[in-house]
Amino acid sequence: MENKKFLHYIHFFRGLAILFIVGLHACISLNWGASILSKKIVLVLFNNGTVLFVFISGYLFYHLSKDRFDYIDYLKKKFLFVILPYLIVSVPALIDKFFIDKMGDHWWMDHGFGQKSLLAKLIILLVTGRHMGVFWFIPMISVLYIFSPLILRFAKSKAFLFIAPIIIIYGMFSFKFGYYANIGLSLIYFVPVYLFGIWIYRIHDVIFEHAKVIIIGGATVYLSMSLLEILEWIPFDDLIRIRDGYVTYEGFRLNYNKLKMMILCVVALVLFYKMSDWKMPMLKLLGDFSFGIFFVHLYIIEILRLLDRGGIAKISPLNLIIFIPYYLYIAITTVLIVRFVKYVLKDNSRYFIGS
Repeated sequence: MENKKFLHYIHFFRGLAILFIVGLHACISLNWGASILSKKIVLVLFNNGTVLFVFISGYLFYHLSKDRFDYIDYLKKKFLFVILPYLIVSVPALIDKFFIDKMGDHWWMDHGFGQKSLLAKLIILLVTGRHMGVFWFIPMISVLYIFSPLILRFAKSKAFLFIAPIIIIYGMFSFKFGYYANIGLSLIYFVPVYLFGIWIYRIHDVIFEHAKVIIIGGATVYLSMSLLEILEWIPFDDLIRIRDGYVTYEGFRLNYNKLKMMILCVVALVLFYKMSDWKMPMLKLLGDFSFGIFFVHLYIIEILRLLDRGGIAKISPLNLIIFIPYYLYIAITTVLIVRFVKYVLKDNSRYFIGS
């Protein structure tokens, strides 16, 4: 059993997870024109990357809280290092929504949104995260922070090892989350993933003992499922349309892509555990900056989108040859910005950008 509070392998894993988040948003930010297959390959690779982040959150929550848990101190830290940066980094997006975009006719502005007071609009945007594509995650994860004592009590019970798998399996049949959904649907989607992270932690000794089998077997399944998604032998396009609300479905339907990403969670966890003693400065840096990258990267993408639309720096249509440097530019620029903020603000940077 690991006794140290800081888990290097999880830190490396967090660095990988943020690359998935940035990769997906880079992929969907611009038009791919006729390069439909190329876009699908990239989407199949990066889609559902948030699953990695939520899995890590559950795993780390139990690791850090199982022996000693101070609820007030926990909430204080989450406010200072997650909620406060969220509020600060939201300012440019809110200014855009209120004074530049003029609160245009967006799909989510229903129920008389346009007629509400400025304060009411502000509150609605902040509690939904709909002022910026990725910010829905913060209100959703905040609900888990609030209910953390109940989650921990359940996670430490003997029944958890038997009840959690039922919840996790049920979660495999959910589709809607994020910007195109609401907090309730996002919780239905991600609570099973969060519990999966805790469940894997509780049995991680057994898993690490069978590392070779899990890495080889899990990687084979992951790569095979990815290939089948590209070929549409496993439905993928339908999954995206269901998630984004373009089509509906009735009854239970397995979310193969979510299942695939949860398999990847275990493979990556075990792989990084076996590589704990390796020197991986890039992944360490990405792990250090992960929350800052999360908060900043979409602003970089939005600037590039505006430059592309205005013909100032034409990037689209994307293809694999163009996407790789485009993706790297976004990732590197974001890292440099986070590094600059940390250089200027020193230890106070965590209050502003979470890193």
